[in-house]
This record gives sequence, structure tokens and C-alpha cells, in this order.
Amino acid sequence: MIETLSAEATRLAELGAARRAESAATARTLRLAADLVRDRRRGDDPDRAEFVVLEVAVALCVPRGTAWALVTLGEDLRDRLPAIGRALACGDLDHARARTLAERLAAIDDPALRAACEAESLAKVAGHARTTAATAAVADRVVARLAPAFARARARRAVADRELRVAPGPDGMASVSGLLSATDGRTVDHRLDVMTTQPCTADPRTHAQRRADALVALAAGRTRLRCTCAHDVCPAGAEVGDAGAADRSAGGVVVHVVVAAETLAGAADLPGVLRRMGVVDDDTVRRLAADATWRQLLTLGGTPVHLGRARPAGFVPGAGPLRHDPSAALAGLVRDRDGHCRFPGCDVDAARCDLHHVIPFDHDRPDRGGRSEPSNLAALCRHHHRAKTRDVWSVVMDPDGTQHWRGPAGQVATTQPEGLPPLPAAPPPVELEQVLADLVELWCSEVGTWGPTGAPPSGPAPPELVVEPPPF
Repeated sequence: MIETLSAEATRLAELGAARRAESAATARTLRLAADLVRDRRRGDDPDRAEFVVLEVAVALCVPRGTAWALVTLGEDLRDRLPAIGRALACGDLDHARARTLAERLAAIDDPALRAACEAESLAKVAGHARTTAATAAVADRVVARLAPAFARARARRAVADRELRVAPGPDGMASVSGLLSATDGRTVDHRLDVMTTQPCTADPRTHAQRRADALVALAAGRTRLRCTCAHDVCPAGAEVGDAGAADRSAGGVVVHVVVAAETLAGAADLPGVLRRMGVVDDDTVRRLAADATWRQLLTLGGTPVHLGRARPAGFVPGAGPLRHDPSAALAGLVRDRDGHCRFPGCDVDAARCDLHHVIPFDHDRPDRGGRSEPSNLAALCRHHHRAKTRDVWSVVMDPDGTQHWRGPAGQVATTQPEGLPPLPAAPPPVELEQVLADLVELWCSEVGTWGPTGAPPSGPAPPELVVEPPPF
């Protein structure tokens, strides 16, 4: 028994030592990143200095936003909050709580007030098992007492920073998060709770599920939540039906899905890709297709297909390879293929990206190279487009769309296009090809979204597809 307890105590001691070592490694990472950026900015290469954070991002295999956050935290702990930096380095704080304290204290301009708030907050947090929320609350109470003018100004700025975000999640889901004033947050919370009481007691959904459905109903312009009970007439007087599908159609929302035609024909169970959200399963794709208007392309055995007729891979009607600006059809094809910005670690949606020429377009002699065609075009967000155009980073693209990036210090990274769904491992049989061809023609005749020439529909494009043309 004594030996067992001793072994357990040893393991616990090793666990604590490992956590302290992790904190120390984090402190060193932050300091190295901050020092690299400082030294590069002191150099004589303004382009390399501007894009130094991209080097940090690739070195750490993190997105640019994460790299910026790490550099900012490293600078704060080095220059403005050194005591918190020391506590992290010796293991008295972990990364999450050090970051939380820095977020609540680093913006205090008065050095004496900042040092006082840092010391008192650190004394109440270091070595204590507090959550990040509790850590923030400790720091806020200290600031409210020692620096009340700063606390009031920060509260006013916080209202201006209100926002709401929708991000892709696992298993075909999405996460909704945001920042509202406390009073507005309470208004939303109360309204959702009221709507959850509108269905009858036979509604099978949990309270949490009804709250989620109520938010979608509000976004679709509805003030009452449908009931999903089995009755033809809801005893509570609520409208009966599938809340999700009805609310989507009522909201007039444009949902872009790229899907293999084999899936819609019922001959395969391949998933689709919901633009800006990621992969969705085949059942969800077919449910969305039941009342959809098709405006993009399908994939048939790996070959892009425009509604109305099949085209060979890479062929886009009306594309002008000797023009700098690609046609709308070509731009849609490239964005559907790439899915998001092709720089390593960047996930800006392709609909919001520039289309850059991997081999630069020759404005004086377009026939010399840099053609505007799928094998030479890729989606890049404006920031990464500028980094490539200024030759800070270079890229080579393979015929399959794989890109190989090289940074100013010789670092390399590879990215693949991720916009299209998984494709069948083998070509479909002849019978299936005929079924799919009939399916495409049926959509053309009944939906009428695309004309006989394969040109996109007239009228303005959906808002998410309107992208400022690149000045490159």
C-alpha cells in the first residue's frame, strides 16, 4: 500500500512538472516570436518586415490570426507585463490565464497603474486553480478599483466592438458566437426562452434544441416557433411542421452547396461541401436539393459539369485566357475548387478572395504566359495576395491544384484545394452516366436557371459572391 501511494505521488509530481515545463516552453515561444518581429522591423527590408508574421505562422503551423495573437502576447509580456511573463516562464501560470490577464491589463497606459493592477491580479491568480472566466473577473475587479477611469473607457469601447460570428463546426454543424452588451444579451436570451414555450408539451425537442431552432426562426423573420409534435393540429396553437426547412425557405437565404451528381442521383453516398461551412453528409445534401435552385456546378466523376451540358475538365464557356480578369464562370470554377485562401493556414472563404495568377499575367504581351485559366489561377485573400505579388513568398502550382510555397527564409509548405467534395474512386458505369446526363437535362428544363449556352443567370450575383476585383 505504501509503495502504491508512493508511485501515485511520483506520477502526480511528474504531471505537475510536465505542466510547468509546458508553460516554460510557451513563454519561450512567445518571447522568440516577439523578438523575431522586433528585430525584423528594425531591418532595412520593409516588405519582409510587413509580412514577418506570415513566417511565424508557417514556422508554428498556425493561421495568421493565431500568429498575430501569439506575437502580441509575447510583446505584452516582454514590454508591458513582465511579472506575468515571469510567472508563465516558471510555471505559476498557464498560457490561457496569462493570455487572459494580458487581455484585461495590457491596454492600461499609465505604467504605475498597470504595474499595480498586474501585481494584485497576479497575487490572486498565480498558483490558484481558476478558470479563464474567473481570472478575467479577478482582473476586472482590480482594474475597477485601482483604475476606474480606464474601466469606464473600456466599457464604452466594448459596446463598439459588438459582433456576431458563424463558423463551421464538426459533423455538418456550425457554431454561433458573438459579443453583445449585457442588456442586449439578456434581451436575446429572454426572447429565445419565451419562444421555446410556444410548442405544445408533445414537442420532442429538448429546451436547448428549441432555443437553437428559435434563433433560426428569428433570423428567417418569424416570431413564433413551429411545433414538431405528431398532431395535425398543435394543441398549443403553434404551426406544425419541420422548423428548419420552412425557416430556411422563408428567410430567402442563398445556400451554396457543391455536390457530386452521383450523390443526388442516389448512386453514391459521397458528402457535399457547404460553402463557408465545410463538409455535409449525403442525406443533408439531398434534403437541401429537394427545394433548391442550382446556380453553380456539379462534379461528375471528377469532371466539372455546368448545368445544361457536360464539359471537359478545365473548360469554361467564355473564358478568355489572354485577359487578366477571369470570366464569372471561370472565377466560380476556381473558387469552388479551392474553397478558401490557398496560403498555408489561411481559411478566408474563396468567395471573399482575390484570384491570383501563379505565373504573373503579362499585361504587355499576354501570349507570353501567365494565362487566365484554372491551371494558373488560385484564390488568395488580399493580405496573402500582396505577400506573393511583392515576391516575399513564392508559389508553384501542380496540375492537380496542389501548391508549394516558399518563404523568405527558405521555409516550405504545401496546400491542396479543398473546395470540392470527395469524388468517386472509379468512373461511374455507362448506365449511371446516362442517368446523370438525364438528371442534368431535367434540372435545365424544369429549373431553368442556366440557359442553353451554359452562361450564368442574369441579374445581380448573391452578396457573398461580389468580390472587389484585385488591382494586380
